[in-house]
Amino acid sequence: DVQDVSIALVYQQPLDDEGTAEANACLISAAPDLLAACKNLVLSIKKHPDWKMYYCLVVPDGEAAIRKAEGKD
Repeated sequence: DVQDVSIALVYQQPLDDEGTAEANACLISAAPDLLAACKNLVLSIKKHPDWKMYYCLVVPDGEAAIRKAEGKD
């Protein structure tokens, strides 16, 4: 017996101007490369003999960005 069930509601909203849509597409396209670069940067800093000096400056932000990109935040 089939019932009338809604799975999802989809609303069409006007897109931002064409420049914003293109910028978003470029960012989405670059996301995997940006994530890889961020991971490499954090690892490189941690390998440096004086990495703790840099840790307080950039590593927490990099690690937070990585967690967010991987859906862990």
